[in-house]
Amino acid sequence: MWTNHQLAGLAPLYIYEKGTDSARRIFLLGTGNSDYLDAIFRPEFRRSCWDALVAEIANRRELWDECNFPRLRPDSPLLQDLGGEPRLIANSTEEKPCVTLGLSPTTPTDRMLKTANTYARKLQEKEGFSIEHATAASLDELLSAFEQLHQRRWRAKGFSGVLSEDRDRSFHRQVASRFLKAGTLMLYAMRIQEKIVSVVYGFHHRDRTYSYLTGFDPDYRRHSVGTIMVGHAIRQSIESRRSFDFLKGQEPYKYRWGAHDEVVLGRTIRKAR
Repeated sequence: MWTNHQLAGLAPLYIYEKGTDSARRIFLLGTGNSDYLDAIFRPEFRRSCWDALVAEIANRRELWDECNFPRLRPDSPLLQDLGGEPRLIANSTEEKPCVTLGLSPTTPTDRMLKTANTYARKLQEKEGFSIEHATAASLDELLSAFEQLHQRRWRAKGFSGVLSEDRDRSFHRQVASRFLKAGTLMLYAMRIQEKIVSVVYGFHHRDRTYSYLTGFDPDYRRHSVGTIMVGHAIRQSIESRRSFDFLKGQEPYKYRWGAHDEVVLGRTIRKAR
């Protein structure tokens, strides 16, 4: 969507026709394993961009059977009403939530941070360790260690993990490099006697830190290196006045940190009969 030769909105869509049925579905780019999805509209054109998108979808209705916009936050512009468009109908449903720590630490958060500090003190006394943040000089080493640790963990469970393919590792290396230059990368590594034993990988955006993937050496499980590293990441996020988003997945450990479910919605648009 354009206004006066300037970009006002971007809605990356595609039509998927390879499902188990014959339905042709409009999806947002990234549909599948993404935690959050959306279009991007400049705030002052939020309504006009949505109206333009609705009209475009309606005008091309012979090309699709159903339109699905999953993984939307409640304030998504894609959840606005259809503006009286008579050719379409829409409904919204709740989907699997994301799990988030707010800006104000709760009692469970404080308790877990103290526990992480206790683990860290014991590890420091027994082994000695350091936690470092990625720099341009260390990025390649930290990413290589992260890839190995993450895959080792998943292979032990009988799965390949999300970093098993060369193309996926290449993609993340490009993203991490650009995020580092932009100042949005979160890549922390724990080193014991020069060996990297745990890594936390994610990014910062506005008032939120997104914890995407972790990896740790199973040989150091007894030292709770995973808890120490998550505690470090959460502490850094709190100090930066950012909430900490564990993303999708309701694993028990997230709630032990005091995190809560955040509503995520899906929007379905169909042709009116």
